[in-house]
Amino acid sequence: QEKAEKPPALYDLITLQREANRTLGYTAQQTLDYLQTLYEKKLCTYPRTDSRYLTDDMEAGVPALTAVAAALCGVDAAGAGPLAGPVYAAAVILPGELDLPGLNDSKKLTPKKRETLFDQITAAAEAYSIAFVTAEEIDQMDILNARMLAMNRAIGGLSVPPDLCLIDGNRDHGSAVAITAPHLCLVGGDGKSASIAAASILAKVSRDRYVTDVLDREYPQYQFARHKGYGTKLHYAMLDQYGPCPAHRRTFLKKWEDKRT
Repeated sequence: QEKAEKPPALYDLITLQREANRTLGYTAQQTLDYLQTLYEKKLCTYPRTDSRYLTDDMEAGVPALTAVAAALCGVDAAGAGPLAGPVYAAAVILPGELDLPGLNDSKKLTPKKRETLFDQITAAAEAYSIAFVTAEEIDQMDILNARMLAMNRAIGGLSVPPDLCLIDGNRDHGSAVAITAPHLCLVGGDGKSASIAAASILAKVSRDRYVTDVLDREYPQYQFARHKGYGTKLHYAMLDQYGPCPAHRRTFLKKWEDKRT
């Protein structure tokens, strides 16, 4: 059996990057890409600073990665699937000692719990930023590039520059837009990382508030507050009756338009 490669025993992100640059000629992001490979091979876990409820899905005896980012940032997006409205993203840096009961993937929480946690997160976070990409911008690129752009905008809006960003999912770039900050991807991160879970809540609540408080009032005939822009039976019925409005993502309506011709 081939002997497993072990990650370097380095104790902070700066030391990690300096040592990898000295021994391997790696840039900061190449170092993180290397750690991503180790994680995917199940040779290391993510930084312990964000493991307050990290699920134990690693093999027994796997060495823990000891690199620690002083400013560890969780990043997530919300609203990629709806037929209308912007896609939102949030970036959150939590204090290392913070414990928020009930913090979890926003999709697993009730709207009331999300609202409560939104206030707790924004009050306790060392830094947070919420950003969006409009429906018009989504149509100009595509939803993957729009998600990357929204996350870049959120990261760029932080008052504290992050040492390392944990990105929910397995994608860090589209055809035209890529995450520019030092980062690692974590599949299912909103259910594993406290900071990603916090970002998912801020993004989800912010988008829901916008759809309910702005779009629903501006275009009441579509009843956006009820379906949040998703492709429900009610939403399609309103589209059939009134046609699309400026808030709709026209590239998401091609199948609907084809059925009408």
